[in-house]
Amino acid sequence: MKTVYRIIKNTKVLKGFIIIILFFGLFLETALGQSTLQPISISIPHVAFTNPSIIGEGKKDPSLFEEISQLINAVPSGETIHVAVFKLNEPLIIRALLQAEKRGVSVNVIIDEGSTSNETNLPTIPMLEEKINTFYAFDNDISKKSIIHNKFLICSKIVTTKGKIPNIILQTSANFQKKDAEKLQDLLIIQNKKIYDGYLKYWKIMEKLGKNNNWDSYAFFTASDDKSGYSANFLPLQKKDKSEKKDVVLDILKQIDNPTKTKIFASITKWDEGRDKVLEKLEQLQKKGTEMKIIISKLDDKEMRELIKDAADEVNVLNKKEARMHTRYILIDGIVNGEQTQLILTGSPNLTKRSLRYNFEVLLVLENHEHIFKQYISHFEACKALD
Repeated sequence: MKTVYRIIKNTKVLKGFIIIILFFGLFLETALGQSTLQPISISIPHVAFTNPSIIGEGKKDPSLFEEISQLINAVPSGETIHVAVFKLNEPLIIRALLQAEKRGVSVNVIIDEGSTSNETNLPTIPMLEEKINTFYAFDNDISKKSIIHNKFLICSKIVTTKGKIPNIILQTSANFQKKDAEKLQDLLIIQNKKIYDGYLKYWKIMEKLGKNNNWDSYAFFTASDDKSGYSANFLPLQKKDKSEKKDVVLDILKQIDNPTKTKIFASITKWDEGRDKVLEKLEQLQKKGTEMKIIISKLDDKEMRELIKDAADEVNVLNKKEARMHTRYILIDGIVNGEQTQLILTGSPNLTKRSLRYNFEVLLVLENHEHIFKQYISHFEACKALD
């Protein structure tokens, strides 16, 4: 039985816009054709980025959307897909989700329906709400500007050219919207039952909170697998939760034991004073000998940019309109908890108070995945070159 659930506020739409929506939906329907399973050739864990050279020229790079749709197309009948994303209007992804449902996959989607996502998501609603297993458009009202800022997709199983793989997690910095092909983005695909179960639990919690409209009752939790070097932090971490008053990024930085033998590379879209303790810790580490390189965007105000510059050996501000940042990763290579460690912190959260305390976000951490770490470093250097 299909479930349709929407909480929509202030959705006044012009007649012409409605006509565009309907024609767009009709185009998608006629373009779908027969849905067939398409095994994917992939090595997991897998990382991908929008190409900095292409983005730096002001062009679009839809490669991440192609990877997302390919993953969806590899989910066989009888399996499940769960999506939670801030904005969704990319035709490749919508088409793949509809085809998966036709194929016998149970497709379940949560999108944001607040004031900042309304214009983007409104056309998507009539295309998905009656055609997939479960569809929700929710308005997170923990605070005035809080949102469902997630950008993930999980699959219970996929079929690859080498066989079936269960418990797949796709986490990205990109919204599933056309405009995000114009920005610097990253995407990770991993396989792990404990992490998958954590994401699924999180999705179901959001479903329950949204249906009951009691977002403020959410309690932060983490899913981790030390053996595989994966952990996922499911935000928000609300101040009222007396068992958790921490900042998950700050907690990781505090575990650095030897600053002189540590390097930190950060490419963060937006910072604010609400996370001043993170900035203070970075500055402390830099003064104690940590090599600190940071890429920021022009979205941060002048005062914040100056504070960030005080905390780093090298700061690159991507002022070019063409080099639009949307990445949110921190790379740490050094002595952590007494051992030489490489950490990748990525996902949807910015270094802002809203991301930590009010938004629904996931901070995914990978520990000692050297091959993936090297690719992130290469991407960081390529982005620096755009300054």
